[in-house]
Amino acid sequence: MEHNKDAIQKTIDALKKHDDLDLGFSIASYKTDLGCGTVACIAGWIVFADSPIDFAMAHETLIPTLAREITGLTAEEAADLFLPSLPAGITWGSVTPEQAIVVLEHLRDTGEVDWMVIENGECLK
Repeated sequence: MEHNKDAIQKTIDALKKHDDLDLGFSIASYKTDLGCGTVACIAGWIVFADSPIDFAMAHETLIPTLAREITGLTAEEAADLFLPSLPAGITWGSVTPEQAIVVLEHLRDTGEVDWMVIENGECLK
């Protein structure tokens, strides 16, 4: 299955505006804990960028499945992107939208999910 580069780019564009959109970001959860069901993880952002849905009503297992279908990722690639093994010193809770953007740009440009393009909180781009 070929990756949907347009969907990946839409996600990059949305993440670049995350502050303006007043939406959360956290690799650790598909929605924030603010009680409003806002998008948080990369899978959530992919679904949001493709067609905004009511995350408060979406079942947790639905979000990664939708995101995988939207992007054309294999199950293994989706697991690598959504539940990543990160470089030493970086935790799921410390990943920034900017770092996620670097990983998504790498995916868009190379077809590979690789969180090692960020190291020690710095982008290696």
